Amino acid sequence: MGGGGQQPSLTHLTALTLQCLAINFSIFYTFLYLCNYTNKKFGRIVFIILSVFTFIAAFVEIFLLGNFQTLFNKIMFQVFLSTNSHEAGEFLQTYMSKNIIIALVFFTLFSMTFFIKIPKSISYKLKILQKGLHINAKVALYLFALCLMIFAFLFGRYWYGDKPPRKNFFIEKNLLFRWEQVLYYGIKEQRDFLKQYFDLSNKLQEFKKENPNYITKNDSIVPKVVLILGESTQRNYMSLYGYPLQTTPLLQQLRNNGNLVVFSDVVAPHAHTNEALQEVLTFSNYENRQIPWFKQQNLINVMRFAGYKSIWLSNQESFSIWGNAPEALSRHADVTRFSRIIDSYTSIDGVLYDGVLLSMLDKTLETYNNENKTFYIVHLMGTHGVYEARFPKTFAKFSQKDLINNHLNTLAPYPKTSQVLLDSWQLKVKTDYINAVYYNDYVVSEIMKRFQNDDAIVIYLSDHGDEVYDFRNNVGHSDSSISRFMAEVPFMIYMSDTFKKKHKDIAQKVIDAQNLPFMSDDFIHAFLDLMGIETQDTILSRSLFNKHYNANRKRIVANRDYDKELKTQNLSMKVPEKLWLHRVDEVAKLKDFWGKYDGYEIDVHFLAKNTPPPPTINKQTYYFDVGHDGLESSIGLDLAVMFDTAKSLWRENLKTKDEAKVFPIKFWIDFKNLDDSNKELALKTLQNLCKTYQIPIQNLIVESPNYEALRVFKGSGFFTSYYFPYYDMQKLEQDRQMLHTQLQNIIKTGNVNYISFDYGYYDFIESLNLKYNHKGKLLDMPLLTWNIGGPNKDWVNNISTKAYTDSKVKVILVSEQGNYR
Repeated sequence: MGGGGQQPSLTHLTALTLQCLAINFSIFYTFLYLCNYTNKKFGRIVFIILSVFTFIAAFVEIFLLGNFQTLFNKIMFQVFLSTNSHEAGEFLQTYMSKNIIIALVFFTLFSMTFFIKIPKSISYKLKILQKGLHINAKVALYLFALCLMIFAFLFGRYWYGDKPPRKNFFIEKNLLFRWEQVLYYGIKEQRDFLKQYFDLSNKLQEFKKENPNYITKNDSIVPKVVLILGESTQRNYMSLYGYPLQTTPLLQQLRNNGNLVVFSDVVAPHAHTNEALQEVLTFSNYENRQIPWFKQQNLINVMRFAGYKSIWLSNQESFSIWGNAPEALSRHADVTRFSRIIDSYTSIDGVLYDGVLLSMLDKTLETYNNENKTFYIVHLMGTHGVYEARFPKTFAKFSQKDLINNHLNTLAPYPKTSQVLLDSWQLKVKTDYINAVYYNDYVVSEIMKRFQNDDAIVIYLSDHGDEVYDFRNNVGHSDSSISRFMAEVPFMIYMSDTFKKKHKDIAQKVIDAQNLPFMSDDFIHAFLDLMGIETQDTILSRSLFNKHYNANRKRIVANRDYDKELKTQNLSMKVPEKLWLHRVDEVAKLKDFWGKYDGYEIDVHFLAKNTPPPPTINKQTYYFDVGHDGLESSIGLDLAVMFDTAKSLWRENLKTKDEAKVFPIKFWIDFKNLDDSNKELALKTLQNLCKTYQIPIQNLIVESPNYEALRVFKGSGFFTSYYFPYYDMQKLEQDRQMLHTQLQNIIKTGNVNYISFDYGYYDFIESLNLKYNHKGKLLDMPLLTWNIGGPNKDWVNNISTKAYTDSKVKVILVSEQGNYR
């Protein structure tokens, strides 16, 4: 189950609760109230159904807003589908804080007022044109409700924008329509995944027959290979990685004996088990995400093809609400054993600590000890929340006093200091977590010791980490609020003395690679390479243990660049590089948000100084005027001033000499009046600006609806984008073929690098499956979009959109106003 909640203040929660009420009150409760006054049985049924649904939905949204600062979305729903009842219970136990409960009680009491009927005997008299008009309470209520609904609709058009108004307001802002979309598409995608996955599972033997040469190299002679999959364990809480408290004494002893090699710089690709292990155990990664992970070959199958008997042992439940990646992958093993569901699928009651896996492993070793080659996968519960349930009382070694005495009781990562002290609850949670790490040390080391007399190699890797009040009031894990603490995981390899003697070359490769940067979505490449196995999908440059390893590959964690954005994280102030700030049309705004975004959009018109248009072309009088509406509302701001300001801000914030080599900030230039008459002079002017302020032309995207005039900019090295104009939403499907042909023809001109459009058209543009030709290959056309309507279109909420996880979408413009500091 996904986790990761930033615990909110009561004031903040009150505001969020009121937001939920404001968004839905005038539309939903007014309608439901009216249903309650009908005498028809059907109306009563509708009232009950919609009342229950609306209440539950808003209840969930207050919980999500309070803990994760996001509304219900497809990502959250799919995490819910991939969890199980045990995990769901622990999830609620972790995040149902006192303030959340107060907010939910307030909301419940407020909702109950709508079930109170006004007595029919109450009536009102109004005088219209000096005539008395008798209106009873019900009719008055109808009129009042109608006014409210009209006001809500008009307010929605104004507040959320009218491009296109119906889709933005009713689908994105209106709870009922948004939930319908999330539930429908979430279940549809999950159902399609399950169907395709099980179809593929049934075709395993056919795959082997159809691809007899899939294994291109098999030099593996290691008889026993073990992979331990940890859960929610952050390496920074392990004394093995420098934590002040001795949380991993047994693993440290194995390292001191020369049997354990610890890798110092490994990160996970996601902060959720499902998403992380989809990439850890298959050939899936962020570069080939267009191919579903379940359509790519997995580690268990490859090891079976290579002659290994695969055995999966797990202390996690064998089922979820709708299936999950680890459980589905485990079914490919020759032998699958779960501690919580035995072979007859009878539940085992009570809490099962990871120690149960030791006895399961002992029995398995007895049974399959005579196999020539065996591959064990041991899936732990590790340090998954609720932390106090992850270790027996006999392993409760550390207390809150230990944290206080070692100055580990502040809201700051060790060894930094902070003036913010953890309260008693936060101290308890952190203490439980380090005790869970201490118990995890015992379990992992005991598994390794069981192979100390064998020719065996044991690899331990956690799926992701947990943030535990490391720099903010937040505990758990979530892609939507990712931090380096959720990504930094332990990775270590145990090699028995016998193994080291027989496989000196492998042992040396392990030792040589221990300090290289690595992301675990390439684990399958590294693992197979170490074993001497290659497949048709193997890429040796992705193997940590290969001489051709690419150590400079970007490590994109939950769509954020780990090394640029997370590794030296400054309290999450840095926005993901995919999200740029919209309409930075004044110097003050550029200064306010400098350093928070990697890119800024600026609107410009190419105008003549002090000369009304259309002037005689004279390069001495022309400049790029910054502003959305041109000469009529111009403030006389020259793009040169913006570039000069950006250059000065960059130099003021330089920290190292290396940072001074290349200007890093990018600009999206929305060229409002580009045409054939000004394109050449505009190009020269922009080139001169870039040269003067030493801004690489590759850092600029020039956008215009005039794709023909963009040719000169692209030919000179600038990135260009065709601006897809606002279009009648009702005619999109009707004109689908015409628009598809039009866009493909624009792409074929070679004048544009991107297609840019309002987010309201995302589903339509994405469904067109636009392609461009690159060296004879048809590739997905890169897309740009802006999602800026309303107060919920800031960068935090955009992380939950479909476009954010779409690899075709390279930039999303987001809305933010005012001085954020």
